[in-house]
Amino acid sequence: MGLFNALAEWREASHEKKIARNRERGTCPACRGQGFYPLAASEYMAFHSADAYTCQHCSGSGLYADWERYQSQF
Repeated sequence: MGLFNALAEWREASHEKKIARNRERGTCPACRGQGFYPLAASEYMAFHSADAYTCQHCSGSGLYADWERYQSQF
């Protein structure tokens, strides 16, 4: 169980560092400030609407403030 706890703590610390880094930069942690998901730009997604490309966590703005506002809703 110690290994699982260590991995969980490492993952949580890594996530917190990611959030802090993006807060400092002012960018959305989900899309890294791009406003869209780069992996969504594939042949499969070409048949979906443009809303499928935009980041749902910041509404496509790429801003940390919008991401934080979305997080506070839940």
